Amino acid sequence: QCRKVQVIFARTPVLAAARSDLNSRTYLLPGGVDTDLFDPERVTEVPASMLALPRPRVGFVGTVDDRIDVGLLVHCARALPAVSFVLLGPIKRHRVNVDALRREPNVHLLPACPHQSIPAAVAALDIGLIPYRVNTYTQALSPIKLYEYLAMGRPVVTTDLPYVRREAERIRIARNGDEFL
Repeated sequence: QCRKVQVIFARTPVLAAARSDLNSRTYLLPGGVDTDLFDPERVTEVPASMLALPRPRVGFVGTVDDRIDVGLLVHCARALPAVSFVLLGPIKRHRVNVDALRREPNVHLLPACPHQSIPAAVAALDIGLIPYRVNTYTQALSPIKLYEYLAMGRPVVTTDLPYVRREAERIRIARNGDEFL
């Protein structure tokens, strides 16, 4: 398919390199964020589902699937019982088992919200998390949530993915569970 299309845009250097062998018109187009939508000055209210959760609130906004390091989050939830861990988004049950997370009293799995409401959800967090497992698949990811968190002025803690290293001066990159804590 890559040979048949006129142009390919890839969000990470890894993907661009992999596709450029198949199509010479492959271009790197890194992720970004709608700064009008993700403007902290425009957020006027906290989602009701998050308002009742005790602070500090640390969380992930996005699809909960096999990219998420469930064991890492369970480790953190147990080590930091006074912290509310929030995962807001659809759960792909066929791709991830969240039972261990559900057993932790300070972990809150909230349903997805409309895209227009994501800035308010991010604003309700004290820290934005990118708790992805590090594997072949995630090595090529460019998580848009990184820019959403940063645009909303939230500190970011992430696992060590190649793409996020470009923002190393602005975020905390953890190579293991203790560093993630």
